[in-house]
Amino acid sequence: MSGQTIGQVLENDHHKIDRHFAVFATSLGNGVVDGAELTAGITALRHHIWVEEELHFPPLRAGGLMGPIMVMLKEHGELWDLLDRLETQVAEGAVVADITTTWQAAAAL
Repeated sequence: MSGQTIGQVLENDHHKIDRHFAVFATSLGNGVVDGAELTAGITALRHHIWVEEELHFPPLRAGGLMGPIMVMLKEHGELWDLLDRLETQVAEGAVVADITTTWQAAAAL
């Protein structure tokens, strides 16, 4: 983490994720799939989830905030499944409309 706080790491992740997924979403809107941007966004998002669950959540648990953590863990699981589906769809050459539907479900979380 190179001297950054957990909050700074999470904020940096948000910026990376947003940039990659914005380009990916634009590509879908243009009827093409930018697989490289999707992969970069997924990698950044998975890193973000790891940082939250391994570094950020334990102190929150210790502080008694189990309710919000449980909600986020549920969302992370749903999101992870959708990311897996997106990767599979792109790798298998699914039609843009199907990828877009999965992307919209992921973006809604």
